[in-house]
Amino acid sequence: MTTVVVLDPGIVFGAVDEIGLSRLQEWTKDRRVRLGARTWDRLAEAYATGVLGTPQSLRRIAHRTFGDLLTRQPLEHSELHVNVELSSSYQGESAHRELLIDDLVGVGLSTPGSVLGTVDAFWGESFTAIGCVPPPPTDLAVHFGPNLPTPHELRDRRAAWFSGRRLLIVGGQVDEGITNAIGASFDVPPGDVRWIPSEKNKRARNLKSVIQGLPSNAVVVCVVGKVGHDVSGEVKDYTRGQSLHLCESRFATQIVDDLTALVDLARG
Repeated sequence: MTTVVVLDPGIVFGAVDEIGLSRLQEWTKDRRVRLGARTWDRLAEAYATGVLGTPQSLRRIAHRTFGDLLTRQPLEHSELHVNVELSSSYQGESAHRELLIDDLVGVGLSTPGSVLGTVDAFWGESFTAIGCVPPPPTDLAVHFGPNLPTPHELRDRRAAWFSGRRLLIVGGQVDEGITNAIGASFDVPPGDVRWIPSEKNKRARNLKSVIQGLPSNAVVVCVVGKVGHDVSGEVKDYTRGQSLHLCESRFATQIVDDLTALVDLARG
């Protein structure tokens, strides 16, 4: 799926001084950035008539920056945005808000998996996704800066890192819901996951031979909240001795989040 970053009209039409224009230039470096059809039309009209709102000293840079955006195919337009509101409060200009609603409704109908590119100054709250009321869209990811990976791209990168790796979990009891979540998050096949049950009053045995038998790129998870210090210490020592990746989770429900942090750190 090709990712599209729908650019907030406030960023486009707010490029009337050096700060605003510099911000827009950074966004245009992200080649995924596109404009909604109504925003594109409004910009094209201003571009053609020379009414860009920038001072004379910045006119050449503005002309080049706006021209770059206009060479990119505009996104779909929708006429279905009567009485539509945003799920979060937009603090930018009302004209930009109306353009944004039009852009988001069109994208929700034609380009699923898109992302809104905006800045936090235009909003009265922090959030990671936005929608329209009534939908579509319902849950559009939000980026507050250019060239950030989308949730789909992050998942693909994490799955690529996990490709071909074995995963050993030590501690607690086997939880199919957790293993399914690991598979969904990192594309790890069930056959590549081994879970050794272990509790403080019933510790796992033969950990040394199991861990030493893992391939060199394997990942070991220790559920430290469910095992004693002796077991967690052994897992740490044996894993380090094999130069394997070690992830320590307090509880099994935290494994996916902790593995995500481990992968992101390992990838840099």
